[in-house]
Amino acid sequence: KYLEMYHRTFPSIPKWQKVRNREVMKNGEISSFFGRVRRLPAVSSPERSLQNEAMRQGTNARIQMTVADMTSWIVTKVGDYLEELKTDSVVVGTVHDSVVMDVHNDERDDVLSVLDLVMEDLHNTFSWVTIPMVLDKSAGPSWDEQEDLS
Repeated sequence: KYLEMYHRTFPSIPKWQKVRNREVMKNGEISSFFGRVRRLPAVSSPERSLQNEAMRQGTNARIQMTVADMTSWIVTKVGDYLEELKTDSVVVGTVHDSVVMDVHNDERDDVLSVLDLVMEDLHNTFSWVTIPMVLDKSAGPSWDEQEDLS
């Protein structure tokens, strides 16, 4: 019942999934929008359950790889801007699709401006992205003490 409601709400998703499944079946792999490839050899298995699993992985991989590639692009751009501004603030790493930074208090406004610039660059660079890419910003001395800055 939930799946039926979901497909009524987002009617283009089943069609998109069928196209991805055909791509996986034909090529034995799927690629991100940036060209990174995930091979899915189980799609050629005589076991239908392994084929179905490979097709589910292909659908998920297309989305997850693309978001990971975009996150890597964001990290690189933020790092470039921070270096250009000669800040002491740095990108520490990522957690899923979040960018973790060590930001000096006196540079907070500059870093927030950099993040806004990078998100604007993202939309200009990847005009094929038709869904809103929202940046949630928060800061604090620990994960437990975050202040929303969005």
